Amino acid sequence: MNRKSGIILGIALIMFLVISILGAALMTIVMGQAKQANDLEKRTQAFFLARSGVEIAREYVNKIDKDDLENKILVLYGNLRDDDDHSYDFNIQDVTSIWSNNIRASFEASSSSFRNYEVVTAIWKDDSFTNYISSGNAGDMSRTVAFKCIEASEGIPVFDMAVFADKYVELTGSSKILGDVGINATIFTDNQQGIKLAWSTEISEDALVGVGATPTTSVVLASRSVKDNIKGVLATLDSQRTYIKATFPDKFPVLDPKGSLSTDWANECLISEDGYYETIRLHGNRIIEIDTGAIGNIRRIVVDNTSFEQGKVILLGEGILEMYVRNFSSENFLQGDTQFNCKEVKNKGKTEYVGDSERLRIFYEGSKELKISGNARIKGILHSNKSNIFVGGSNAFYGLIVSGGQRVEISGDCTADVIAIYAPEAELFLAGSSSIYGAVVCRKFHGMGNVRVNYHSDISNIFPPQTIGIIDTVTVTATELWGE
Repeated sequence: MNRKSGIILGIALIMFLVISILGAALMTIVMGQAKQANDLEKRTQAFFLARSGVEIAREYVNKIDKDDLENKILVLYGNLRDDDDHSYDFNIQDVTSIWSNNIRASFEASSSSFRNYEVVTAIWKDDSFTNYISSGNAGDMSRTVAFKCIEASEGIPVFDMAVFADKYVELTGSSKILGDVGINATIFTDNQQGIKLAWSTEISEDALVGVGATPTTSVVLASRSVKDNIKGVLATLDSQRTYIKATFPDKFPVLDPKGSLSTDWANECLISEDGYYETIRLHGNRIIEIDTGAIGNIRRIVVDNTSFEQGKVILLGEGILEMYVRNFSSENFLQGDTQFNCKEVKNKGKTEYVGDSERLRIFYEGSKELKISGNARIKGILHSNKSNIFVGGSNAFYGLIVSGGQRVEISGDCTADVIAIYAPEAELFLAGSSSIYGAVVCRKFHGMGNVRVNYHSDISNIFPPQTIGIIDTVTVTATELWGE
């Protein structure tokens, strides 16, 4: 009997031990699963906090001036509130001088100093992209996401105003702009940003300042009333505008060599084939004729040095001439009474110049200032890659000026008729009694003396973005890249 009782007791003890072990194992499993579930919840929460940091930072970037991010690294950090409106309160720190060029490494190295905040997001620009690294902190769990994007755009009108200047518009004397004026600037700093109007100057339509500005703080007037100088409304732009430098050919065409051409010994010279010329010289009031061929044909000429001193360049046929110029040896690119693609005709006793400006396009890649002076006449599209441009004297330019340089000056008694000036990086000076009948895009605009800019309502159709060389910026497709 005692032996049986001992066996039963032993079996009971073994069963108890087995049950205890199983219970402990089960408890460990349950506790582990609970911890895993808690960790997963914290990881998920940290991930969404990091994503929220990116969205909050993008909202901030969309509100600030585009220049505020140039060559800078900013950090936004803070906590999301538990309010019903899901609001947030964030601080902003400029770490440009503290962090190294390896922004990801600097971000991770400084994470401990931001550990008490739910969201930490670094922002910087790189080429066309805006970059974000965002870390979300939930308890002892952190997650980091990386994001870069190009924001979508429906396209910015190019020539829908008489004058658009990124930074600054100034009118002195009795200068007038007959049409709308726009700037991106939101405050006034003399000669730097804003709109400055002297007593007798006028903007005949609306004056639109940067997004988010208080309009009256962006404009300085000599008169007592806004209406004395601005006949339309003083308001803000619907959105900030960014105009990029127009595309210039990477390389000039490689064409059969033709030597040099000069009007020294002939009253007329004819070019009827594509070709590369070392020099082309027009002087002695003689004529160079260029046969462009039938409609749809493009005649291409590459020349190392031009000298258009006196005479006429006449386009024959119905095609287009593309002239690629590396430099010019004369004092000015066009001077004297030179006429380029302008046929002089008399109409009721008045001299008119006939020619289709879209049939001539000159690409100039030199660094020497591109000057048109004297009584020269030209109808066409003049595209300077990097040089400054000067149009002076009593000459007339009909067409489009595209400049990648820092300065454009039109002065004297010259006339720019049905013209668009696209110079987004340039400071433009219109002086004397010069007139522009068209539209202007520049960085800064100065109208001095008795100048006029008279908006031509059809200018956008005459010179669409494709003609300017900025077709890629008309509509920008959103690009978003996520990572960890």
